[in-house]
Amino acid sequence: MHQFLLECGLEEMPSSVIVPAMEQLDQLVRQTLDDEGVQFESIEHFSTPRRLAIRINGLPDRQKDKVVKHKGPSYRIAYQEGQGWTKAAQGFVRGKGASLEDIIVEKVGDEDYIFVEEKIEGKSIESIVSHFAELIEKIKYPVSMHWGTHTYEYIRPVHWLVALLDDQVIPMQVFDIQSDRKTRGHRFFGHEVSLNHSKDYEELLRDQHVIADRAERQLMIRQQLSQLTEEKGMRLEEDQELLDEVTDLVEYPQAIMGDFSDKYLRIPDEVLITTMKDHQRFFAVRDQKGALLPHFVTFANGSKVSIDLVRKGNEKVLVARLEDALFFYQEDMNKSIDFFNQGLEKLLVHRLIGTMAEKQVRVSSLVESFSKQVNLSGEEQDKLKRAASIYKFDLISQTVQELPELQGKIGGDLALYFGEDPLVALSIREQYLPTGASSQLPSHAVSAALAFLDKLDSIITFFKAGLKPSSSNDPYGLRRQANGMVDILIDQRWSIDWNELFLNMAELYHLSDEEVEEVFHFLLDRLAYKLGDQGVRDDVIAAVKEAHPTDFVRMYEAAHALQNDFIKEEFKVIVENLSRVSRLLKKTEEEGKKIGEVNPSLFESKSEASLNKYLLEFKASDLSSDYRSLWTLAPIIQSFFEENMIMVDNQEVQANRLGLLKNCRQLIKRIGDFSLLQVKR
Repeated sequence: MHQFLLECGLEEMPSSVIVPAMEQLDQLVRQTLDDEGVQFESIEHFSTPRRLAIRINGLPDRQKDKVVKHKGPSYRIAYQEGQGWTKAAQGFVRGKGASLEDIIVEKVGDEDYIFVEEKIEGKSIESIVSHFAELIEKIKYPVSMHWGTHTYEYIRPVHWLVALLDDQVIPMQVFDIQSDRKTRGHRFFGHEVSLNHSKDYEELLRDQHVIADRAERQLMIRQQLSQLTEEKGMRLEEDQELLDEVTDLVEYPQAIMGDFSDKYLRIPDEVLITTMKDHQRFFAVRDQKGALLPHFVTFANGSKVSIDLVRKGNEKVLVARLEDALFFYQEDMNKSIDFFNQGLEKLLVHRLIGTMAEKQVRVSSLVESFSKQVNLSGEEQDKLKRAASIYKFDLISQTVQELPELQGKIGGDLALYFGEDPLVALSIREQYLPTGASSQLPSHAVSAALAFLDKLDSIITFFKAGLKPSSSNDPYGLRRQANGMVDILIDQRWSIDWNELFLNMAELYHLSDEEVEEVFHFLLDRLAYKLGDQGVRDDVIAAVKEAHPTDFVRMYEAAHALQNDFIKEEFKVIVENLSRVSRLLKKTEEEGKKIGEVNPSLFESKSEASLNKYLLEFKASDLSSDYRSLWTLAPIIQSFFEENMIMVDNQEVQANRLGLLKNCRQLIKRIGDFSLLQVKR
């Protein structure tokens, strides 16, 4: 078995492109090997800021030979009784390099055709991997450019290419770079070295101050962080995003702890951490009680040489940043919320929509009706009203203008400083939550309500302005905001009366019925997308949408209840019995047949009485209880169908039994329309 190594060496790449590029290269290699019918044992990935590499293990000597069957003319054209093979058959065989003795006759559909088989010898593995350079050129990056005198466009200039099948160089070319066995070590602490064999790759680079395995490099960073902080009795501010970025910024990580004056601890934690993380890629540290300390951990790329000089340089740069942050925050503390709010009158949401001040007014006007819908107390409504009237004020602050990623958080801190109620400050702080699929959700009903209304206002105003997302583009993040609204509804278990909500909004936003319908279905589609993303079947989603077209919480819970039971054999029997009710009633209604009110005096069987008794005793409850009720109802319905014919000659009895089924359907639809579920037994 063979091992193939492919390494592309470049100028330092942005950290953000390295993992996506490796994922693309992996997919391209796997697809190519699959297309060529080549099996392998495993693929290893190696990446640093200056290289992308893969190593394929367990490759065969060559492809397996294969037989290709070529189809010719139909037998009736290829062969004539008494004359033998026709010119059509002879020409076909000759064109395929075969003889008449090689002809095979097979039926295709209702007619016989002639075929010949061609044995194709498998290509050597050298021949197959020699085209892998093309895969590197196919990697797509957010931005590609021309570099110097190079004629190609790529993320960065390519400087070297290694292509080794075991110990053999495979000739190939990436752009204008020819393959070789020479790789390069660390830019400052290593040099160019030759690889004798593909298996020596990572160890040879390790000697040249390069940790080529990304997972190993990240583990090395973790261990150094732990060792450095634990030695000093500190606790690291965990940040996976920063850890990933640092992993892709260095080839040979070396941890350094630096210090700064404790006067900067007067700055809010988020400002300090963001300044260190986003501007300097530093890790913050805390004491064992959780308070930030005037220290940081950064990583040099290379050895411990001149480590004190590196530390002092990083400290100097950080102090300049913190001085700015302290100045901006102190300046903001000397202002007032009214001052900032006035500034919102000049801050545009979008030129087609209006100002942030107008947005606050709109959201504030929704508070009263929405508070009633979600059962906020009078005190909570007052706090929501106050929060809605000021919640965007920090967009005018110097701190947010310098660190826009802290909007909302700075507003919450400043609101507390200016004497606002803690719940008002919390609502301002959490207004943008959730920010993604795995993001934290608002922690209180009031902050959840503000976040919900803010997102709803954005979606409606952008839709009104014609700034809707397309199938491939969503520049204003409206899908993300709609996803956030859905998440809030489910988390808070708010069953919104959408008709009432939009009725209260219609005059304020000048909404037509068509616009209301469009916004609602946009939100409904996001719920369906969320369910699908969680593995819920399409037919289950359709069933709950049909039964609960406006109750997102009920729809979500019912979908998961059905999905969880779908693999159970007994569930399939239940679906068949319950869906029979829906199908029969639908057909009856289409035919215009009478469905009567249930009259027990018309019952002719025990099963009718049993079904009616169960329906009368049913008490609507939460979804879990209603769902369990269906499991009890299903065998009762089965007995009813087994003992009674529905479409009998006696019209009164027929209408009565249809009335019983109609009552059944009302209970069934508390979960979903079972007639839309597709089960196989």
